[in-house]
Amino acid sequence: MALLDGPEDAAAIRRLISPTLKASKLPDDVIFSGPYAGAVEAWLAREYPASQTATGDDLDAFRRAAMYLVAERFVGSSRSFTSEKFGDEYSYTVKDGDGANRAAWFHARAMDELGPFEATSTRPGIFVRAGGRRGRALR
Repeated sequence: MALLDGPEDAAAIRRLISPTLKASKLPDDVIFSGPYAGAVEAWLAREYPASQTATGDDLDAFRRAAMYLVAERFVGSSRSFTSEKFGDEYSYTVKDGDGANRAAWFHARAMDELGPFEATSTRPGIFVRAGGRRGRALR
């Protein structure tokens, strides 16, 4: 079962990325292509099998999580222009890092939506730092 399909879902993802982003700049077929929505839906199906049979409020939560994760894939590597100068010599300034912060925010929102559901992942819930010394070879 596809969690995301149709122009309404694509429009919602574009609004997450930027309220002014139009379909002419980011077409629906790009959003629903394999590296974006396709990869997110495959990950959700593997990690959260309940997403394939969910109904009602649970289905809505999985759909919102999928939208956040697709938006994360688009903004994670984005860069924003801060200034651009035309004239004798063309120049521009790029701001890095904003995309990574926004991607982290989208990921956190998706994990909030997925919180009530049990994942099949085998990752530990916590990590413990081992004692000992770092950077010194034992003799």
